[in-house]
Amino acid sequence: MLNFIARRLIISAAIIVLLSIVTFGLLRVAPGDAALLASGGGFIPKEQVEAERHERGLDKPYFPISIRATDPPFVRWNSDNQYWAWASDILRGDLGRAALTDVPVSTAIKDRLPTTLELLVLTMSTTILFGVPAGVISALYRNSPIDLTVRFGAILALSVPSFWLATMVLILPSEFWGYAPPLGRTVSFMDNPWDNLRQFVPPAIVLGIAASATVMRLTRSSLLEVLRADYVRTARAKGLRESLIVYRHALKNVMIPVITVLGLQFTGLLGGTLFIELIFSIKGLGFYTYEAIFRKDYTVVQSMTLYIGIVVVMTQLLIDITYAWIDPRIRYS
Repeated sequence: MLNFIARRLIISAAIIVLLSIVTFGLLRVAPGDAALLASGGGFIPKEQVEAERHERGLDKPYFPISIRATDPPFVRWNSDNQYWAWASDILRGDLGRAALTDVPVSTAIKDRLPTTLELLVLTMSTTILFGVPAGVISALYRNSPIDLTVRFGAILALSVPSFWLATMVLILPSEFWGYAPPLGRTVSFMDNPWDNLRQFVPPAIVLGIAASATVMRLTRSSLLEVLRADYVRTARAKGLRESLIVYRHALKNVMIPVITVLGLQFTGLLGGTLFIELIFSIKGLGFYTYEAIFRKDYTVVQSMTLYIGIVVVMTQLLIDITYAWIDPRIRYS
């Protein structure tokens, strides 16, 4: 098991390094001038923009190795470069400061992380509470009206875009009943539990509908396959109750692929919450990242992309370990 975890850690570290290089490079070739935006934009004297660029180190080479097509030697080593400066700060725990607000990125993440985490936890809870039981019921009552109803609902949930559903959740109650959740501010659960749930439950349900439909379909298909296995027929021949067979013997094997999909959905929600946070005016990490991208704030975008990438890689590592714990054959593959 330790060798399995060690291999996964090495792979995860390599992925994080590659992600940092790609993120850093893509931001540098994207249109726009971060120094100009940091100077306030508009008609700014060139000298002021150059001074801002020099202060932020944007006039240095991008990477340690640069390639020049005109001046020999064509490949040069640059000890003083932007990537090493940024990476060394990250290793020391310094994520930098936002270009416009001058607020440390680590402080912004610390302030906004609870908001995004609450939304993710509520969304995953909705996904599990609706998806897994619906899949089990649909499999146990195969081809019955209940099964057909659940499958129709799952297909409908997968067909409706989340951003459209979120818009309807805001518009329809406001139009017909004059109701709207708290918008434009983040209400703490400790300060006002009712307003907090009013703000977070609707976007969590919107995000969880499509995710629970995917989990339902996978749970149903996996359970139908497991119920046809030899050990299940043997358990039935011994006279065990059907509920005991399903929940003690079959459901554990069913959860192996379901856990994998839940982990992928969790990491996918890190990006999907961006649009939902914008629609519901939730000031979480997604909203923060959107503002940084719009303003071309290199420091924030780099740090947030790397932060999300690390969370995704660590989540996948946790999934692999859980997968190997449930099915010991995985660790030897």
